[in-house]
Amino acid sequence: QPSTSNARKREIETNLLAFKSQPEAWHLCLRVATASDITENQFLWFFSTSTLEHTITRRWTQLTSTDKTLLRETLWNSYAQLGATPNVAKRHRDTLAQLIALLGKREFPEQDPNYMQHCMELTKTRFQLGINLLKITSEEVVSNRGDLTTEWKQYFYSCISMCVPDVLDLVTKYLLIAVCHINGKDIQTTIPNTLMDFSLTSALPNDNQLSSSILDLLGCVQHLVSWIRTELISEYFLMSILDLSQWRPAHEPISLAALSVLNELLYLQKPLPFAGPLMGGVTSLLEQHNNNRRQSEMYSDKFRELLRLYTTKYAGKLMQEPDLLETFLNLLYSCTTELHGALDFTEKLEIWTPIIKGIAQQPAKITRYNNVLTQLVDEIMRRTQFEANKPELEVLDNELMEDDTSATEWQQFLDQCFESLALLANTRGAHIVFAQVYNHWSRPQMYLLSLEHALDHGSARSYEAARKLKGANVGEILRDFATVCQAVVRLAPLMDSSSAAPGIADEMECQLQMLSDSLLQTLQLLASNRLYSGGSEMDKATFQTDLDNLYAQVLLAMRSIFPLTKAMSSEELLHRLFAILGSIFACNGSLSAASPIVQQAASELLLFISTVIRP
Repeated sequence: QPSTSNARKREIETNLLAFKSQPEAWHLCLRVATASDITENQFLWFFSTSTLEHTITRRWTQLTSTDKTLLRETLWNSYAQLGATPNVAKRHRDTLAQLIALLGKREFPEQDPNYMQHCMELTKTRFQLGINLLKITSEEVVSNRGDLTTEWKQYFYSCISMCVPDVLDLVTKYLLIAVCHINGKDIQTTIPNTLMDFSLTSALPNDNQLSSSILDLLGCVQHLVSWIRTELISEYFLMSILDLSQWRPAHEPISLAALSVLNELLYLQKPLPFAGPLMGGVTSLLEQHNNNRRQSEMYSDKFRELLRLYTTKYAGKLMQEPDLLETFLNLLYSCTTELHGALDFTEKLEIWTPIIKGIAQQPAKITRYNNVLTQLVDEIMRRTQFEANKPELEVLDNELMEDDTSATEWQQFLDQCFESLALLANTRGAHIVFAQVYNHWSRPQMYLLSLEHALDHGSARSYEAARKLKGANVGEILRDFATVCQAVVRLAPLMDSSSAAPGIADEMECQLQMLSDSLLQTLQLLASNRLYSGGSEMDKATFQTDLDNLYAQVLLAMRSIFPLTKAMSSEELLHRLFAILGSIFACNGSLSAASPIVQQAASELLLFISTVIRP
C-alpha cells in the first residue's frame, strides 16, 4: 500500500527473503504461479515465480526426482493452458516459458528426452506459445548465466544443435505461410504439397492476430540464426526472409523484423549458403527501395545497415558477377543521391567503400564501372557545396563538438566525404578525380576575381554593385571555396608525378601548375585586405569567420602541393609568397592576418618551406 512506511517495507522484504530460502517454499509458490487468475495480486505472482527461478537455478540438486517431475508437469500444463486464456500478458507468458526453458536446460535429454519435441508439438497446436518457448530455449542455449558448469552448457548446446534441422524445417514452413499471408495468396495453391503440412495453419490465430504471430516467428528466427550452423539454412528459408523484408506500409513491423533477421545473418563471421539468390534478393530490395521513396525513417535506417553489411561481406563475390555488380552500383548510386540529410549520405558512402576497394584490386575491369564512379565523385563534391546543397549543409552544427575531437559536425561531414574522394582517386587515378574536383574551383574563384576587378576599376559603390549583381551569399561562396581547397589538400599527396606513367605525370604537372597559379592569385586577393562585408555586426562577424577559414585553407593547400610541383619553387613565386607571409606575421591592420587560424596556417607553410624545400 502507498501508506506503508519504509520500516514496514524493509520488514516485509526480510520476511519474504527468509521464506524464499526455505526448502519447501517452492511448493506454495508453484500453486500461486500456476493459478488460473493472477490478477488479484501481481506482486505475489512475481514473487512466486522469482522463488521458483531461485529454486531451479540455485537449489536444483537438492530436489528429489519427484519434485522435479512435479515442477515440470505443473509448469508445462499451466503454460499450455495460456492459449485458452484471452489477453494473456506477455510478461506472464514469457516468465512461465523462461522457467520451463530453465528446467529443459537441466533435464534434456536425460530426464526429459522429449523436451524439444514437446516444444515443436506445442508450436503446431498453439503457435504463439510454442514459438515463444522455442525462442527462449534458443536464448538459454547461448546464455552465460553462471548456474551450470561449462561442460554441461556445452553438452546442452550439442544436444539442442542435433534438433535444429527439425526446428528449422518447422519454422521454414511457417515462414512460407507468412509470405502467402502477406502477399494475399492462397496457401493451398501456392505452396507444393511436398513442402507444406497444411494442418500447421490450424495453430495460427485468426487474421487480426496473425501479424503478431509472424512477428513472434521472426523474433525466434532472428535468435536462432545467431548461433546455428548456417549450412542448415534452406533456400526457401532465405527467400522467405527476403520477401518479408520488402517495404509494406500496412505491415511495417514485419518488414523491420525481417530486415533484422537479414542483418543478423550478415553480421555472422561465417559464410552463408545460396549466395546467388541472396545477392539477387538484396538487389531486388534495393530496386524496390528506389522505386518507393516513402519508407519510414526506421526502415530506411535498417535497410541502409543491411546494404553496408552486404557490401562488406559480398564485395568479393560481386566482383565475380560483373553484370550483377553493374546493376547493383547503378541502383546504389540512385539510392545515394536521395536527399535525406548529411549523416545519411556519409553512411551510404560507407556502403561503397568495400566495392571501390574491390574494383581497385582488379584495374582491368574498372572501365565497366567508370561512368557510375565518375558520377559518384561529382555527387560527393555537389553535396559539400552550399551552392548545390544548402538545405542539408546549413543544418550541420559548425560549433566544436563535445567529444575529444576538435572537429565540428560540419567538418566531420567534409572529412568523411574527402576520404571517399581519396579512395576513388586511388582506384580511378588521382589525376582523373583531381580534375573533377578542380572543376568546382572556377565558380568561387571567378566570383572573387570579379570582386577584385570591381575594386581595381571603381569605387566602393561599384564593389557593392558587383556584389548585388551576383545575387549570391558571399559567405557561402567563401565556404564553398574553402571546401574545395580542403578537397585539394586531401588529394594532393596522391598526385605524385615521380611514380606515375610519363603521359600521366605530364598531366599531373600541368594540373598542379594551374592550381599553384590559382592559389597564389587567390592568396594575393585575400592579402590585399580589400574584401569586407556590409550589413549588421553579426553579418560582419560571420563573413570574417568565413574569410579567415578560406585564407587558412588556401595557405594549407599551397603547403600540400609544394613538394609536388617545380612551379612552387621558382624564385619569383617564392618572393611573392614571402611578401604575403610577412604581411600576415606583421598583422598589417588586417583582421584576417591577426586570426589565429591564419597565423597558424602561415607558420606551418613557412616552416615547411624552410625545413623541407629550402633548408
